[in-house]
Formats: sequence, C-alpha cells, structure tokens
Amino acid sequence: MTLRTSLVRTPVHMLRTHPKTTVLAGVVLVFGAAFLGMRGGESTVETPVAEQTVPSVSVATVASLSDDNSPLMLIGEVRSVSQAELRTKKSGEVTRVYVRAGERVGAGAVLAEVENAAERAAVISAEGAVAAAEAQLAKVLAGARSEDRATVSAQANSALVSLQAAEDSARNAYSQAYTLAQDAIYAKADDFFEDVYTVAPRLRVRGVTFDERSRLERERREIGVLLSEWEARTEGVIPDTELNARLQEAGSILAVIKEFLNDLSAYVSEQEIDGQLTAAEKASQEATMLGARTSVDSARSAVIGARNGLAQAVSAAQVASLNESKTATGARSEDVAAAEAAVTQARGSLASAYAALANTRVRTPIAGTVTSLSVSTGDFVGAQQTVAIVANEGALEVEAFVSDSARRAQIREGDSVRVAGMYDGVVTSVTPGLDPSTKKARVTIGLTEEADLTNGMYVEVAFVRASESEAAEVPNQLAVPISAIKVLPRGLAVFTVTDGGVLEAREITEGAIVGTKMLVEDLPADLLIVLDVRGLTEGDTVTIDNS
Repeated sequence: MTLRTSLVRTPVHMLRTHPKTTVLAGVVLVFGAAFLGMRGGESTVETPVAEQTVPSVSVATVASLSDDNSPLMLIGEVRSVSQAELRTKKSGEVTRVYVRAGERVGAGAVLAEVENAAERAAVISAEGAVAAAEAQLAKVLAGARSEDRATVSAQANSALVSLQAAEDSARNAYSQAYTLAQDAIYAKADDFFEDVYTVAPRLRVRGVTFDERSRLERERREIGVLLSEWEARTEGVIPDTELNARLQEAGSILAVIKEFLNDLSAYVSEQEIDGQLTAAEKASQEATMLGARTSVDSARSAVIGARNGLAQAVSAAQVASLNESKTATGARSEDVAAAEAAVTQARGSLASAYAALANTRVRTPIAGTVTSLSVSTGDFVGAQQTVAIVANEGALEVEAFVSDSARRAQIREGDSVRVAGMYDGVVTSVTPGLDPSTKKARVTIGLTEEADLTNGMYVEVAFVRASESEAAEVPNQLAVPISAIKVLPRGLAVFTVTDGGVLEAREITEGAIVGTKMLVEDLPADLLIVLDVRGLTEGDTVTIDNS
C-alpha cells in the first residue's frame, strides 16, 4: 500500500507549494509571540491590597492604676484542721479575756489580749507619720500656690533691699574705721614722736631702750605707709564683690595699730615723774594714749559688725533667691524622690506597728469550741505559752503565700477574705518573716462559715481590708498591671504614646508582684501608660481610645 504524501504537509512542503501564505502565517505567528511576550510581564489579574489598620490602645496614669481598690487575688491551699493550740506571741499581763471554756467561736475571733497600750500608741503615731509624709509628698508634687509665690517673691525683694543696706553700711564702716585709725595715730600717738612725716620718725618717750625705741620708730614708719594706702582706697566706690575683702584688710591693719598703741602706751605709763615730767603731764599723756586705743577699738568693732552684717545679708539673699527659684520652677526630682522615700519609710513603720499590735492578741485560726482556757484577766503570761485550745472536727483553713511587699502593704490579721468567690474568711495569722527558699510570707485564712471545700484543693483568695478602727487603710504603692509590662531585650518596660501616636518604651526596674500588678518605684505618678501591650512593639503607630 502506497502512502499519500499529500496528507503529510511539512513546513518545507508548505513553503514550496504555498510560499506567500506560509510567509504571511509565519509573520503573524512571530508578531503574536512577541505581543504575548510583552504582555507576559504584566499581571492580567489585579491582586487586592490589604488595608493596613492602626491599632487602638487605652492609657491611664500610674497613679490611677495604683489607686485601683480591687482586692488582692492569690491562690491558696485548703487544709483540714481538727484543733488549734493557741499560744501567746508576747509576754505580759493579760488585760482582756473575751470567751469562756465551752463557748463556740468563729474563725479569726480574738480570745484574749496582752497589755498593748504601747503598741496602740505606736500605731497611732505611725499613722500620723504616714499622713504627714503623704501630705509633704502631695505638697511637693502640687507645687506652690499663687500666694506662696507672691510671698517668696516679696521675701526675695526684701532680702535684696537688706543686702544693699548692709553693703552701704559696710562701705561706711570701712571709711569710718580709717578716720578713727588716722585720728588714733596722727592726732594722738604722734604726740610722742618727732619728724613723723619723714622717713626717720624719732620717739620722745624717756626710759625706752635703744632696741625698743628702734622697733617702735620702724613700726610707726610702716603704719604711716599703711594709712596712706588705706586713704587712697577710700576715695573711690568699693565694688560689692570687694567689700568683704576690704573689711578684712582693714581689720588686719587695725590689729597692727592696736598692738603698736599697746606697746607705746606701756612705755608712756612707765615714765618716772621728776623735774622734767610732772604727774599732771603724765596723766595727760596716759589719757591721750587711752583715747587712741579707744578709737582703734571702736574702728575694729565697726569693721567686725559690718562683716557679720554683710555675711548675714548675703546668706539671706541667697536663700530667698533659691526659695523663689524653687517656687517658680517647682520641686526638683531629688525633692520628689526624698518625699516618696519618706512615705515608703512611714508606711513600713506603720506595718511594723500593726504587726506588733497583732502579736498582743490571741486569735483562733479555725471556728470551733473552746475546750481549754487557762488564763484570766490579770494573769502574767510568757511568750509562746499555750493559753487555749479550740477543737472542731473537719474544720478547714486556707494557706497562701505572698511577697513581702504585699504582706507589709495590704495584709494584716483580722482582714476580711473571700474564698473561692463564695465563702467568707478572715486572716488569722501572717508570719513576720519570709521563707528562706521562696522569699514569701505565709498567710493563714480561717473560714467563718461552712464551706463545700476539700482538703488539698487550691482556691482563689481575695483579700478585703478589715473595718477595725485601728486598721486604717495603708495607701497603695505605685503599681502597674502585668498586662502593661513589656519584656524587651534590655529589660522590662512600659509603653507611652508620643504626640505623634508612636509607642515609646519607658524602662522600669522589676518589683514585687502583688496579685495581678507589679510594684514600681521609678515611674512618675502622672505618667500615661498603655494598659495592654500584648502584640505591640516599640515604635508602632497607634491611636488612643479610652471609650
């Protein structure tokens, strides 16, 4: 069988049989391929661009977050207790016994008290110290009132006026001292010299040795030079900055003149009365020397008084100026830090006072029946002495552990507690020290009502402040929610929002965890921080929405 070659049309065959048609088809194919090649780089389907949204955040001041009165939440373990032996924590006289043997008592009830007048007084004093420290901190943070500014400004102006008056008095004292000094030398001491205006003044007092005569004549010549220089300095106005130095210099010159006059007066008094010197003449000479020394003493007193007055005026003006500047610019950071430290110290003293007062009370940790009571009013008991036994088969208590900061700031014996959100309880004991391994304090909570709880289970415990008159609330420390704290490579930080809506990190020092918050000490109370930083990064752009 013969194949028909016309059925197989190769490109070469087509080009030979239909040259024009084949060339035209090739050109079309080439241009088509080129067109498709140019379109190949372009996407024929538009990809939708995802719209970027700016996250919104809520902000609040550190102070408002610290003032949140939500209860402290902890996790505690339920324990079964059949009976409790109650011991005293302090020795002393039993002043009150509230129950009798056989009586039923609730958890947290106080059975007896040891003499605690000193502890109560310490609590009152500590509460006053806390109030004073907080008032001082508030005063520092609030700054000065308008009337305070007016007062310190008036004081500053008054101090300047007083300083100018003291400077004028100092100038007058300087000139007056020179006048008195020259009177003592020129008008009085020179009565005993000849040729005083030459380079070789000669002493006219009898009975003086050659060496002493030479010394006095030399000193008189030197004093003449000092007085001439002093006179030249009194002709011009003394600048304020040189007043103290000029007065000091004048005091030194007057001391030299005083010593000279004392020596000269001694030789005048030692002269013998004879035919050349009568008693009246000697008395007149002694009176002259007395007048000279009195003039110098007056000059020295004027100079010393002027220096003291000038120093006091300068100090008062500086203090008034600093007070005015401090009032105008507000408290410095170190002033705020000192006031905050005083508040913290006062709160610690108050917590210690409450703990000391709690140690004077015998409190039962469980509800039950008082099966034994071995003390009466007036008895003297020692520390750790068993005074009562409370029994209750199946009684329950809750044990929790807290940080030292929470223990000192928020938890005391007698505080009300909500257990598992359903049952009422009371804090029956708080250990004064910390566990060496966990660095936490043990808190025991007694249940004041029947509770459907099981020994060994873990429950949520919410602490509520007690209403006792002596248990005034301890003000909260600065604290921020844990959700507001971001862990960065360089440490912990909170986020603030700049005017441009950008998150900015503010580093903090890690503090104690109290419930769902962390205590902080290095943040300003009025700082606005982001409440929830989860999913946010430093430098992100956000909007503030506190609705």
